[in-house]
Amino acid sequence: MHPNIFHMQFSTGAPPDYFDANGQNWGFPTYNWEEMAKDGYEWWRRRLTTMSQCVPLQPFAPATCQAPSFLGTQEKGIAFLSD
Repeated sequence: MHPNIFHMQFSTGAPPDYFDANGQNWGFPTYNWEEMAKDGYEWWRRRLTTMSQCVPLQPFAPATCQAPSFLGTQEKGIAFLSD
C-alpha cells in the first residue's frame, strides 16, 4: 500500500555492532519524506488518528511547550505529538 511514500529500493536496519558484525537488515522500506510532504503528511495523520482510537491518550502541556502535545498512558509507553 502507498509505495510512492516509501523508498522501496532501500531498507532499514542497524549498522555493525557488538551483537552482529554484519549489521542487521530489518527489511522495512525507508520513508520518502519529500513525497509525504506533498499532501501535508496525510499518511501519518491517518495513522496517528487510527492509533489514537486504540490507545487512550491524555493531554499534556509542559510549561515550555507552545503547541499541544499528547502522551499515551504510562502503561502503554507510547508518546507522539499532534499538530
